Amino acid sequence: MSIWLKSFSRALQSLFTNRYAVVANTVTAGGITLVADCLTQTAESQFHEKLWDKERSRNMTILSTACAPVLHYWYRFLDNKFKGKSRYAVSRKVFLDVAIAPVYYVFYIGGLSKLKNYSSEKTVEEIKDKIPLMVGSELVFWPVLQSINFLVFPPHYRLIGMKFNELVLGVVYSHILNNDYSVRQVIDHLFPKKD
Repeated sequence: MSIWLKSFSRALQSLFTNRYAVVANTVTAGGITLVADCLTQTAESQFHEKLWDKERSRNMTILSTACAPVLHYWYRFLDNKFKGKSRYAVSRKVFLDVAIAPVYYVFYIGGLSKLKNYSSEKTVEEIKDKIPLMVGSELVFWPVLQSINFLVFPPHYRLIGMKFNELVLGVVYSHILNNDYSVRQVIDHLFPKKD
């Protein structure tokens, strides 16, 4: 058993550290997004009379797969710029990762809107409505998840932590991106006006 586990570990490490790392990260990002959307749709169907939306799953998977190489090189840059597991290095990586997120979300929501055949006006509306919710979710979950990831996993195994983080936030983002939400609706729900 130990020999099998060591062999598997070496194979996994080589898959994500050599010249195929970007391909492996891209394929797993698409797969994780598909699983996250499936989990989200399963949960949504428990509370609402919604049918399974295969096109939604397809769109989410296509978009995450397309964005994955950019994120692969972004995290490689962060690891090269801030080496090690010191508090300074980890905090800088997490801060920059969260700081760049709104730019990424504009492209992500724009791409998803394009796949859904939304008009330019609808795309802008989606961006205005969804980015604050996604940034809020990111500020709640991502720093904690990424700090653990940067502290616990060496770079060649960080993918495991990243994929778990992507799954957790993927479920949240899939729900936000594929339902009618806006910041105003969330605020009104959390803080109802008293008559």
